[in-house]
Amino acid sequence: VQLWRLVGKFIDEANFADIQNVMASGDIISKKAVALTCAQSDYEPAKNLLNSVPELKNEIIENKLNWIYLTS
Repeated sequence: VQLWRLVGKFIDEANFADIQNVMASGDIISKKAVALTCAQSDYEPAKNLLNSVPELKNEIIENKLNWIYLTS
């Protein structure tokens, strides 16, 4: 999970399919990590992917989901 923290600024067309795959079929912890990663990204498709999971996006906005929560 901790490795996802470093990925956000580096999401681009070369690796975005991997991000999508985790969001589509990963376990809930991985999906939350990907959501946090997308929230840190400037890549528009990553922002759109986060928008497609409003429950996770809202948890991030409300600070109910963050890296500290996810790793504790």
